[in-house]
Amino acid sequence: MHLPVFHIDKHFFEKGWVERDHDHFLNDVHSILKTDQWIIDGNGMKTLEMRYKKADLAIYCRLSRLLCLYRIFYRWLSTIGIAKSDGPEGATNSVSWRLIKYLWKFPRKYRDQINNLRVEYPKVEFFEVRSIQEAKDIQKVIFKKANLPHE
Repeated sequence: MHLPVFHIDKHFFEKGWVERDHDHFLNDVHSILKTDQWIIDGNGMKTLEMRYKKADLAIYCRLSRLLCLYRIFYRWLSTIGIAKSDGPEGATNSVSWRLIKYLWKFPRKYRDQINNLRVEYPKVEFFEVRSIQEAKDIQKVIFKKANLPHE
């Protein structure tokens, strides 16, 4: 879409997947939101409302937890030793019990917060993706609106 993409993990974590100072993280997010156009990848629930209310479009990927779990392990195994481009400096994909618990609890833990944002900011176009096919269909809709090729 020819827009700058910002990955929340790059701003939330430091090398070794250590959480950064919260104020520094917030400053990074505020700086991103001051720009005219952006795509922000990641959930970063501590900053979700500030990002959501500034967004034109929000895409909530709500794929099955088993599929997400499979993809975590697949990504980890297929990229062993390869640095992540969307993570903190020098980070590689990893799997931890903390990540698995976060994934498993996420839908129930944050459902109300996400629904409340939808109600409070109705002008934000919201897509909930529940399958790979829905993701492809939504991509076509978004690219068509932006007059971009989508194949």
